[in-house]
Amino acid sequence: MSFDRLARHYSWMEWLLAGRKLHACRTAFLDEARTSKRILLVGEGHGRFLTEVCRVNPGASITCVDASPEMLRVAKERLTRSGIDPSGVRFEAVPILGFESEERFDFMATQFFLDCFEGEELERVVARLAGLLQPGGKWIVADFQAPEDGWRRLRARAVLALAYAFFRAAVRLPARRLANPSPVLAASGLRLLRRREFNYGLLYSEVWALAS
Repeated sequence: MSFDRLARHYSWMEWLLAGRKLHACRTAFLDEARTSKRILLVGEGHGRFLTEVCRVNPGASITCVDASPEMLRVAKERLTRSGIDPSGVRFEAVPILGFESEERFDFMATQFFLDCFEGEELERVVARLAGLLQPGGKWIVADFQAPEDGWRRLRARAVLALAYAFFRAAVRLPARRLANPSPVLAASGLRLLRRREFNYGLLYSEVWALAS
């Protein structure tokens, strides 16, 4: 799986898919990052959330992990265009299961990232990420979902089917369907604190915390 070929196009693709709603979902709980000291952003992609975090908490130690070097290059350029020095951020171009750190983080975010995995691989990814949080640390999960019933569910399933078909062809996405990460998060010792939905239930953002 590599998003390199999409890196330069991701911003307009995002707008085409959901307009400004993806960014509203992405930043719904941005305030949780304001007082954090050690921040980990995983699957950050083109850097829109990274830029916002740097603005609200310029003194934090920030590590940005993404398997795509080209995505990280785009993220660095976005910081520079926003007047933020990218040298203050540690960038790691590595798949999350290959990421190593002795540091434990008090804030973490996975924005439209967990939907790339399902089954045992999702369990491994969540366990790896939970192991990087310090006790009491916050984890923002923003992603897609299919509402439980009605026209909203039909609409979401159509959108998701098209999206998964495209990304399987374009980047060899391993997941073939959307998996609900909540049971896996709970099994890894996290508890849900806050939740919001967007775009008629197609998008959601949650704040989880690791047990102290």
